[in-house]
Order: sequence, then C-alpha cells, then structure tokens
Amino acid sequence: VAVVMAMDVSNSMSEPVAWAAGQPAVSRLEAARRAFNLFVAGGDGPDGTKFEPRPSDLIGLVAFSAVPETRCPLTFNHSVLRDRVNEL
Repeated sequence: VAVVMAMDVSNSMSEPVAWAAGQPAVSRLEAARRAFNLFVAGGDGPDGTKFEPRPSDLIGLVAFSAVPETRCPLTFNHSVLRDRVNEL
C-alpha cells in the first residue's frame, strides 16, 4: 500500500481541541501529529482503540497552508517520516 498523508499547517491549526477525556486540550496540529503517528507506528488511541503499525506500507507527507509542500516522499523509513511530521 502507498499512502500520502496531507497535513494542514495553517494558523487555524493552533486552535485547541480535546485529545483525551480528562487531559488538557492540545492544538489541532498536535492532535493531527498524534493521529498521524498512531496511523504509522501503531499504538493505543485516546479512546483505547488499538492501531496496528504499518511497517510494510510506503507513506509520504505533504504539508499545506497556502500551497502544498512535500515534506517527505513515499518511504518505508517511518522513523524519518515521523521526525518530519513532528517538525511541523
């Protein structure tokens, strides 16, 4: 499977949103980062949903606000991919 994820990095992503019940709100961008990392690396979601890692999938990252920008081309190197999303 090959997947390119698109991430909004516009100013509206600084608005707070609840990530998990009983925990402080995080920015929309932080919530998107966390969801992205769950999709790629797997783990337990804030509601207890178990996400399986995707080690055999090519995944890329495009960030956008006014214009799209490739932040990571399709790759199996998910640690680099996750570094790129955490830099947004």
